[in-house]
Amino acid sequence: MKEHTSKNNKKSTASRYLPKFDSSSSMLFSLGYFLKGKDRAIGIPPNLPPFFGTFLNSLPLDMREDIYTLVGLVEGLSNKNIDIIKSEDISAYAVEQYPIRKYPGVMIGSSNGAATHLCAGLGIPWLPQTVLIAIRRKMGPDDLKQDMEWGKRVADKILENNKDLRLHQMHDPVQDRLMVSKMSYFRAKRLTLGKTYEEFLRQTLSPGGTIYVCECQLSWPVSKISDRHVFQVGGLGDITPVEYLMGSPRVEKFLKSRGSRLKKWEIPNINTQQPEAEWGFDHELKNDIVHFAKKEGYRVKSIVFNHPEDLSPFSADLYKFWYQRRGLVSSRLLIECFALMESLWSIRTRTIPLWLAFNTMNSADTAERYLESVDPYDEIYVILLSNAVQGIGTASIERWKAILKRARTKGDFIGLDEKEFPVDLGSFIRYHSEFKHKIRERHEFPAPLTEQELDQFIAETGDRYRVKIINRNTNPTKP
Repeated sequence: MKEHTSKNNKKSTASRYLPKFDSSSSMLFSLGYFLKGKDRAIGIPPNLPPFFGTFLNSLPLDMREDIYTLVGLVEGLSNKNIDIIKSEDISAYAVEQYPIRKYPGVMIGSSNGAATHLCAGLGIPWLPQTVLIAIRRKMGPDDLKQDMEWGKRVADKILENNKDLRLHQMHDPVQDRLMVSKMSYFRAKRLTLGKTYEEFLRQTLSPGGTIYVCECQLSWPVSKISDRHVFQVGGLGDITPVEYLMGSPRVEKFLKSRGSRLKKWEIPNINTQQPEAEWGFDHELKNDIVHFAKKEGYRVKSIVFNHPEDLSPFSADLYKFWYQRRGLVSSRLLIECFALMESLWSIRTRTIPLWLAFNTMNSADTAERYLESVDPYDEIYVILLSNAVQGIGTASIERWKAILKRARTKGDFIGLDEKEFPVDLGSFIRYHSEFKHKIRERHEFPAPLTEQELDQFIAETGDRYRVKIINRNTNPTKP
């Protein structure tokens, strides 16, 4: 087994400007480590001893917020160096995470934690459409119009060098409040496969294999600056797009709590709807995938859903189906949050993973709805994201504790200091080692799910989930 490198045997330089704290990077690492069989933590920083987390939490609140911002800032790129951003280099960085061998399928498209677990179950890689490029600059977290104007020149330069990208400049003054004061978020969406992805597919996809296209239909109102540059205010969480744009009593309360004189945000002109920056899928890529698959003799199946968490109950129950098909039993649930994931250890401990996009009340709603729809679990564990901001709609510790109490025998947090949430910086350091400490069972990896078993699960469950699997007959020209 070997890892992928470019033809000149040089590793991609995209690690210099793709933040490791982002969802797409974390999901790449989590799945890549699983397929390589490596026990590695993801997150920032992943290799510090657990006691260092206790030290961080002993610091005053303002110092912890500064540290959280600084860790992100280190991963940002100076706008003086944006010429190094190359779309094929980004693709090379993605494929480098996986061992080179034959796979029955490959998934391409939206970042999604449940899709990551689906890929692990099938034993296949996932290639992201969207990555985060963070460019350093200083600006007030509520200066949305200024950020958009600042970003025009930067975006023009990035797009001039990368004809196959669309940039969704994203400014979330709530959930990313600490980070956006020091950097601008550009989420780059690939519009074509490009040479690197095509080469990886030819090299690793079995003849007649399946390309799964992960298509999250979530959209968001944006300011369209050019055909390939849009500006998005806010992001997925408990706060709605309307509240970001129009304000609300809880927006006013939040701004006051953060020392702002504003009662609502001054919003750039919103003139269209586009795929949501972090999670949404741009369908231009699908067209290129179908064309490539027809030419190369591959099949294409689209996995279509409207909200990132729609796929989570589907993936969780698929794991139960998978284990049952192998004669295995599991009554342990792991609720994961955002980029804090355990692809390898979920399977090694025979645990059912339920991924949530964030730590907000609507994500807690997703967990509760799922638990109401299934037989009670004996054990429930929660890995909860601390994003260092008491944002709008952050679900309280009491709400998460109530979810844990639904377990028949044991419910517990993993890696979390309950008193410090959501400014528990130590949780990023502790959760990986604490997972292995709190869940002691160890099992061999079961044989991966097959495509036929996936089809059987879909046939048996009917319309139970808010997920559609669409066969896109490509009429391949190759045998």
